[in-house]
Amino acid sequence: EQSKISRFFQNIDQSIALHEKKLTQTQNLKKAMLEKMFPKQGSNRPEIRLKGFSGDWDQHELGEHSEMFNGDRGVNYPSSDDMVKVGIPFINAGDLEDGRVNLQNANKITRYKYNQLNGAKIKFGDIVYCLRGTLGKNAFIDNFNEGTVASSLVVIRPKNILGAYLFQVLNTDIEYRQRTLCDEGAAQPNLSAKNLAGFMIPVPSIEEQKAIGCFFNKLDETLNLQQQQLQTLKNLKQALLEKMFV
Repeated sequence: EQSKISRFFQNIDQSIALHEKKLTQTQNLKKAMLEKMFPKQGSNRPEIRLKGFSGDWDQHELGEHSEMFNGDRGVNYPSSDDMVKVGIPFINAGDLEDGRVNLQNANKITRYKYNQLNGAKIKFGDIVYCLRGTLGKNAFIDNFNEGTVASSLVVIRPKNILGAYLFQVLNTDIEYRQRTLCDEGAAQPNLSAKNLAGFMIPVPSIEEQKAIGCFFNKLDETLNLQQQQLQTLKNLKQALLEKMFV
């Protein structure tokens, strides 16, 4: 019986290792595509182009293609006493996970408190970006349509540019290079919304933006599925260990 149990867990471990390998491969593919599908410094064309597109990309300031809304910093800023179990999401940097907002973990506030706030009010298609602490951490809002953010975050509302495309730009070396030059922090890294608005971003045609956004969206869906499958296997192993060796 011990031999059977040992083989059983070996099979689970092998399956976990296989899923981890697949996940790593997909993560590496995305990293490579983020490097090659956007122009490098000094260039107006990417190294790898989706079929059917040609010509130079434009270079514009981020502020030309977005509105920015800071989190509220006034007297009505929510305290721990304002948090409720069911309500409107009040998002902190810690709620940004793998490019999305973890609504399950996010704090919630009442509509009364929400209406008191003068800061950013999230809409579908916005991008949430961290200005302090975990500088540059961000998330694309595509799974809810109402919420607000902590004072360390800014809401970027795309304008005359596709949000799904802009979100990917903000996860490339193009953003990282400019962020490190503008970092105003000492002990705690920080950046102003004004400086962020001055970041130069590459802007292809709307059609090419759609194609790039679609490409990375499918890649992100694959990553999410692989992460879920891996976590399911790990949870299964843990549950079986607890039941079989009590």
